[in-house]
Parts: sequence; structure tokens; C-alpha cells
Amino acid sequence: MIFNAVRFHGWRLRRAFRNEKRNRLPCIAVDISILFQLDAGTGIQRVVKGVSGALKSENIPGYDIRFVAASRKSPYFFLEFDGNSFKKTDEIVDLGRADIFLGLDFCSRIFPSNFFQVKYWRFHHAKICIVLYDILPLSNPEWFTSKSSRSYKTWMNFISRNANKIICISEDVKRNLLALDAFRNRRRLSVSTLRLSGDLGAAAGAPADEAAKVPPRLDWGNFLLMVGTVEPRKGHDDALDIFEQIVSRMGRSAPQLVVVGRPGWKSEATQRRLADASEESRVLWLRDVGDGVLHRLYGGCRGVVIASLAEGFGLPLAEAIFYKKPVFARRLDVFAEIADGSVTFFNSGPPVVIAESMLRWINKAWECDLPEYISEKNSATWRDSARAILKICTQ
Repeated sequence: MIFNAVRFHGWRLRRAFRNEKRNRLPCIAVDISILFQLDAGTGIQRVVKGVSGALKSENIPGYDIRFVAASRKSPYFFLEFDGNSFKKTDEIVDLGRADIFLGLDFCSRIFPSNFFQVKYWRFHHAKICIVLYDILPLSNPEWFTSKSSRSYKTWMNFISRNANKIICISEDVKRNLLALDAFRNRRRLSVSTLRLSGDLGAAAGAPADEAAKVPPRLDWGNFLLMVGTVEPRKGHDDALDIFEQIVSRMGRSAPQLVVVGRPGWKSEATQRRLADASEESRVLWLRDVGDGVLHRLYGGCRGVVIASLAEGFGLPLAEAIFYKKPVFARRLDVFAEIADGSVTFFNSGPPVVIAESMLRWINKAWECDLPEYISEKNSATWRDSARAILKICTQ
């Protein structure tokens, strides 16, 4: 933070010395800091890619939409898109009256590290809008590392004091947020909700060579899909317990369970179990899958399994609905917001009991022909989500 303050205040002195004038349209500065550094393939990053991709082609009267990024050691700079990727410019982000900062990416360590820059924006009456994906590190810190929980708490305290608007990705997140004292008692804070898309967006137009990289061990047309980083709250152990029951009953006719997700935190035993199952049973763990391959997997699977213990939204559910796939999901309040008739819920309980319900779901799913690849009417698009965000920010 000290390094950032020195750089930022040095820039302010140079700007004041040159007596620069701001002769431009009001700016919507869209933060994509984490994605700019690395695409880790998480659900949040699929959201950031989907919304930012749609924002590139949006034209909102009276505003200039620009993308920005920072780090813990460097303040926010504007980015330029060269047609293939974003490049950092030497133009530091200077926001004032009528300008808007949109915290699209989840930057729990970067945003508070730029304390002085954010305070400067606020002093000059810029509006700060933050997209909130969940509050799980506060409600269930046992699922996260102590470092990430501390960073999240610092970030939440920072946005509670500095944000003008918070855009929650579900009504469930909004309810949980407003139950917190720091936000329930905050005056002049607007809290809204947003419906996310399940469209993999750019993946649909991914290069043919990327989309063609389907693993050779995949039992095409006879597999179930489970998508999510391997971390405690995603319920991979429960899914494996249930699937063992399925295999024991169906034998060789059992579908393959394809697990897509990078290794996460506090899940070493689960990772070993997935790796062993991939070698010995009807389970295939794909650790590093691009959006092009994921697009094909959603298109080719018989159904989607979601065993999460908690979610802020549940992007795989929205994606499965978009691809018109039957879903077998744990019953969560947030899922009820977006579920349709294609979702079969199960309650937490013994694997043998859940397996009975899953067997009925599998038999029902197998009776139907594979649905059409994509129906644009089946879900909101990322353009819809992007336009909703812009409407909230500019109101």
C-alpha cells in the first residue's frame, strides 16, 4: 500500500504541475485486474469474461467504457484491447465527478491496497460500484484459507465505507449482505441484484483446435458433467460417494462422471481421491479445461450434477439450463431463484438414499433425446447482464 501511495501521489503532483484539463466524456472504468493477470478458469472469471466481452461492443450515450487493472504494488491504469488481448497503458486512472468505477472482478487484495487512489476518486465525487459474488468467506470461513478469509474481511470493510452501489448476483447474496451490520446500517448505499447468463460467450466462437481438444478417455454421449474448482464447499466427496453407489448398481452401463475443475485449497484428500478414481473407475477428472472444451462438454453431456454446499449464484446451474441439460442438484435457496423444470433437487443425506433419487433421474434423462445444443431463449445472454449492470451503475 505504501508503494502504491508513493506512485499515486507522485502522479498527482506531476498532473497538478502540468495543469492538465479533463476534457472528455464521463468514464465507466471496468476493473478486470485478476483476469488481466491470469485466467484461472473459475466461475467468477467466466462471469468477468462474459460481461467484459459484451461491454466491448456496448455504446452507452454520454459515457466512455474503458477497462482498467491494478495490482497490490501498482495503482489502477487504463488498458487497451488490441483485438486479441488487453495491454496496459501508461495512463493512470483519474476519476472524478460523473465518472464510475465498476468493480467487476473479485479483487479482495488489490482494491484495498489502492486505498489512496480510491479515496481520491471518492473525494472528487466519482461513483464506486462493486459486483458482489458471495459472502461465504464471512459466513463459512472454515471452507477457505485463513489468509483469504482475512483478505475478504478487509475488502468487505473497505467497500462498506467506500462503495456507492453494490450489485449482488442473486437475491440470496443480497439478503445475506443486508444481514450484516456494516451494510444494514449504511446510509446512501444502493444494493441491487443482477441475473447472470449461462452462455459460455466467447467459448462458442473458440478456435476449432481448442474446441476439438476433447479428452480421448471421454465416453462421448454417456457421461454426466460436474463443474467447479476442487474446494471444500463444492461437495466433490459427496458426489463421489453417491456415484460409487450408482456404479455398484448399474455396473458397466453406468455413465461416466466427468469432473471439470482445477485443484483448489484445503482439498488435498479429495484431489487424491479424484486422481485415484480417474485411474480406476468411471470417473474422469479434467484439471485444466478451456472454455472451448467446456462448451463442447456441456453440449455433449447427458446431464449436470451439482453437489455444492453453498453458492452465491451457481454458474454451472445457469450454464446447464442455457444448454438445455437436465440437472441433479443439492437443494439450496439460491438455486430456487434460477431453477426451471429441468432441475431435480436432492436433500443432504446418506449416499445410498441420494443414489436412489439419482438413479431415477438418470433413467429419466436417458429416455430423452439429447436436446438442441443451445437455445438463446433459454437464458439471459451476457449482453443482457452487461446492459443490466450499466443501467444500475448509471441510475
